[in-house]
Amino acid sequence: MRTLLKNLLVASVLVFIHIEPALAVQRVNSCITWYETTGNLQLRQSVIITPDGKKIISAAENPTLDLPNNLPTDVRGFMEYLNSRTPEVLMKIKNELTRIFAEFKAGSFAVKDDKGKSKPFYVTVNPIPVLIPRSYEQGLIESTRALFEAKNDLLQTFYSKENVTVEDLRKIAVKGTPDAVLEDVISYVKSNPYFEKGAVSPSMESYRFISVVGVDHALTTLKELKALGFEFNGGTPSGWSNTRSIVETYKEVLPQFSHLFERLLGADKAFENLKTTMDSHGAHWTGNKAGISVVISPGHFNAAHPDVVTIAENSGMTLVKMSDLYVDRSGSLRLNQPGVDPKDHPRVTSIYSRQEESALFSATSPSKGLSFKTPRKLSDIEKSNLNSIGVRVEDGIGYDFIENSKGEIIDVKRDKAGQPKKSVIENALLGRDPTLDLNEPTSSLDLLDLNNNRKVYLSNRGGRTLDIKPLFDIITTYFAPKHTSGTIFSPPKTLKLNDPRMADSQHELFYSNPKGFVVKVADESSGNGVDIVSQKSPEEIQKIVEKVRADQMRVKQLRASGSKDAVAAYTIQEFVNSAVITTVIMRDGKPVKVTVVPDLRKFINMLPTGEVLSGDMGYLGRNGVYGSAISNTGKGGEYFFPIIYEDGPVVAPKKTNAVTTINVITPKKVTASDLLALNSFLGSLGELKHMQRLFSSNDVEYNAFLKNAKGFSSDALERINYEYRSVMHILGPEFRPLQSLFDRRRAGQMTDIQFRNELSSIVNKMSTKSAKDWTYSEMSTAVKYWLVDWTTYDYHGHPEQIAQ
Repeated sequence: MRTLLKNLLVASVLVFIHIEPALAVQRVNSCITWYETTGNLQLRQSVIITPDGKKIISAAENPTLDLPNNLPTDVRGFMEYLNSRTPEVLMKIKNELTRIFAEFKAGSFAVKDDKGKSKPFYVTVNPIPVLIPRSYEQGLIESTRALFEAKNDLLQTFYSKENVTVEDLRKIAVKGTPDAVLEDVISYVKSNPYFEKGAVSPSMESYRFISVVGVDHALTTLKELKALGFEFNGGTPSGWSNTRSIVETYKEVLPQFSHLFERLLGADKAFENLKTTMDSHGAHWTGNKAGISVVISPGHFNAAHPDVVTIAENSGMTLVKMSDLYVDRSGSLRLNQPGVDPKDHPRVTSIYSRQEESALFSATSPSKGLSFKTPRKLSDIEKSNLNSIGVRVEDGIGYDFIENSKGEIIDVKRDKAGQPKKSVIENALLGRDPTLDLNEPTSSLDLLDLNNNRKVYLSNRGGRTLDIKPLFDIITTYFAPKHTSGTIFSPPKTLKLNDPRMADSQHELFYSNPKGFVVKVADESSGNGVDIVSQKSPEEIQKIVEKVRADQMRVKQLRASGSKDAVAAYTIQEFVNSAVITTVIMRDGKPVKVTVVPDLRKFINMLPTGEVLSGDMGYLGRNGVYGSAISNTGKGGEYFFPIIYEDGPVVAPKKTNAVTTINVITPKKVTASDLLALNSFLGSLGELKHMQRLFSSNDVEYNAFLKNAKGFSSDALERINYEYRSVMHILGPEFRPLQSLFDRRRAGQMTDIQFRNELSSIVNKMSTKSAKDWTYSEMSTAVKYWLVDWTTYDYHGHPEQIAQ
């Protein structure tokens, strides 16, 4: 220990002299912590690795190391504990967090291998949290208000008028905005496939479009609010429940800090605020304060479904399928509840939809010609495949494409007229009014009619229309300042390529130093079409410069010809010197601590009054892989846990003008589709349970059968997996390991014997739970019928009969 102290003292003295002397006096509680918070220079550096293996290293703030003096005692103890762990211990914590988080979330992503086969994978969890001061948090939330108001102005204009003019936009823009910029706004919106002309209605002039938004925040420093952002997601922002789920996971992995986790969970208002927001917008738009808000998922196999389930569980809003909703005889939207008199079916006045707006409208409003939209773009190979067979399709429209084994589009299904068949999301169809006779026609009103006619509010109406990268800068520069003189949530310094007064000089800034910029394709998302020039090889940089020059010439020629659709294809932004956070990775077979670049998606709500609010866990914290500035999880990024702490006098929450209810979190309601799905899932499990050999690990005959059949039937596995995801909101979090079990078996990570044994233990747990533990009273009866003795039990209240 004496030698260790001597070495640490020498190292700390060197650091004290040459690097950061202020850090040497921080309070510490171990030798290891002392060394790592004062002497590990590598954990205070940003590292970018170029394609040729060169490292670009720069000094960076690391908020996971610099613990503020005014931290609450329990937070300080938690952070000091993690910062003092060895890389080996941190890697064990990281692996456990990742495993349990995957089970708790019950969701996985899928990646295709070189043969086009999808394999599930789980996003890893960084074990070290990031501390965010309350003052910073409040400033960040308030900085978005003017941006939201400006976007609301634009959406009200575009969705209430069929032909928007420069004069219309000049009314809501700052004085002196060039006409060319306003023309570009019109062009960007008109060319955006998510802008649906068929949805334009005069009533939208007073619609409050902005209610639920995810803003991707660039964390450069926590010492002052920069309010820089990479993206605005007003459509269906995903990941809202991640932080809460990560905290629940920490409770399992580090139970010695359970008091801290419970305190943080108890202080969070993210889901309560979401429900308040949806209730308020529903009451404001429809004039009905007695209606309810419901949640719609993008589908059981969508990777976002578990996130939506968790939101429904924690907010108290009922998770429904579109088929659970129907239009009654008076033209109102209602929720069908089995066993309840239709006159008592609640009116639905607000929908928090994670199903894409275009999916809902294309299914419920086919007579209006609305189409399902998709961000997927055809590759050159796919375009060639379709052209070779004479197929012509529109960009941005979803079709029933036919793919080969590599996942490439080679053809498309045809309708009766022989034209390419457009996709329709089946689970987006409205249900039938249960009071109608068999021969009575259903209401002619569709979801778009209901929304336009003030019968229901939709959270994501028009959401993706303005989610185009160049518009982010244009709106914050030319529209948002109308609503504030304070800080505005804005992108990094963006070259004004759309302003003809300065476009050429702005391009020259890029050409003189391309490595100082990031080039983004205007209408791409999810990390696609983003070139961080400093990370590119000399040959790649030359190609990027050439494509920007070519686009510059194209736009100049169009403007010279008098075209009003001469918009730049790229957004060029200054490269942001980000802060870094610590994580642990494997290098040469050993765990090591490294720095990675963080990204914060902040979920913010806007009430009809214009007030913005959020919650402490209204974050999706992500960090990139070592050596990269891209944090998208599809490219290897991790999740991390942001902790909000009080850095001054406790600020009393603002009094809102939101709709108040007797119980902020109301009981979820049983739907017909819930009971049918539950019946199907339990029936499948019941059949397996009563095949006793399935759960007999020593049965030689059955093992031989599995060997000859080459494993458990993949069809049966997929069926049960699908059925489980349709009822996971009913079963609750404690049965989430089912999804992990299915995923591991599908990925070949466990044998059939292991699979059936683990499944057996879960089924037995399900069949022995008491009635009072289940979410719905019908659950215990169904479980007893299917899992206890489905061959003899005299069951008089079958779920199918109840649902009918």
